Amino acid sequence: MRENASLLCMGIVKQKCFGNAGTDISFNQHPTILSRESGVPIAALPVFNGLIRTGGEYKIPTSFYLFLSNNIFIMKRYFNNLFVWQAVGGGLFLLIVSPLLLAVYQYEFSDHQISLQQNLSGIYKVLLPPMDIDIFLLNVAISVIGVIAGTILYRYKKRKPKKELTTSDVLTLIEKGENAKVEFKSSLRHDYRQIKTDKNLESAILKSIAGFLNSNGGTLIIGVDDDGGILGLENDYWSLKKESKDGFEQRLMLIVSNEFGKDICSKIHVSFHRIRDKEICSLSIIPSKRPVYFEENNQTVFFLRTGNVTKPLSTSETVKYLDLKNS
Repeated sequence: MRENASLLCMGIVKQKCFGNAGTDISFNQHPTILSRESGVPIAALPVFNGLIRTGGEYKIPTSFYLFLSNNIFIMKRYFNNLFVWQAVGGGLFLLIVSPLLLAVYQYEFSDHQISLQQNLSGIYKVLLPPMDIDIFLLNVAISVIGVIAGTILYRYKKRKPKKELTTSDVLTLIEKGENAKVEFKSSLRHDYRQIKTDKNLESAILKSIAGFLNSNGGTLIIGVDDDGGILGLENDYWSLKKESKDGFEQRLMLIVSNEFGKDICSKIHVSFHRIRDKEICSLSIIPSKRPVYFEENNQTVFFLRTGNVTKPLSTSETVKYLDLKNS
């Protein structure tokens, strides 16, 4: 795999290869990328066996193109958003916060002999535009404070934990039915038609999770049929070594980790709710920054939640979607 990675980075790869990103090539099974330091799986990424040679020239495989272009766009979007927050923070502190604080201070210091509006007007005349170096440096210092405040607020916004769904929230979602942000699944691994345990049903759960991860996130509710009927998780519990909600959550996180990578587990918040004496599970899923793929019939497939359906995209559709999403 290291040799393939080296080939992909060689200078023989030309810019024009991106235009013909091997869209007619099928995916191979994706390996798990290991950290050199700890050996812990970082992510499961689809890769090809090296470059593809066509007509005497080398082409970049589609999976590598998806991985590279998506990460570039992610970084670009992150820093663009960060710059906006920094600019807004610097502008607010320079134009509003600082002048207002100085005006209030002078208003109180002058025993209200000069109105607050007059103080504010006088401060704006001094600060904007700056007439000497001291005022200029003061403006710079104020703007820097605003930039720092904007950076802190942006990072807090990115890391702010998602609100946990309550039982009342879940009932409301069930009453409204399935849509682009909500999907129901009868069970994790119990087949209600054949009345037996079928581990292959776990694939349906993973496809739905991948669809939400690749779109705008959403809520997957397990233990509810397509019509909103409450089925519960008892049959799933009986099929597990640990017959409880803890065993259910452990199994769920295990299959997610094995299929998508351990980093994806942090994108999924698991909650359990008791409704009509039956326990169901809700998964609050936030969008993934990187594309998430599902391994099906020895092919790597990109699933997307659109409307009330989770559907697979072709390679060309995946490229177009990721370009549009990250532009």
